[in-house]
Amino acid sequence: KFWRDHAPFSGTRSCQYRIAVWFLNEKQKTIVLETRDALLAKNNKTEKDLSTAIEPATDFYRAEEYHQKYYQKSRFG
Repeated sequence: KFWRDHAPFSGTRSCQYRIAVWFLNEKQKTIVLETRDALLAKNNKTEKDLSTAIEPATDFYRAEEYHQKYYQKSRFG
């Protein structure tokens, strides 16, 4: 569902407003990479076409309140 609910090939790679998925452990990393690879194959794309960052999780900083519950506030919710 993650890959379906945003534009993974949008080209947006801004540091401030980027699309990303962060994994906490090897199991999550494997799932992310397998689903990414399936998405790329289905769309005949390569990793270079993907604008979604995939990185290990580090420190977490909560966004400002007006950014909270974005999914529910958006057209998807």
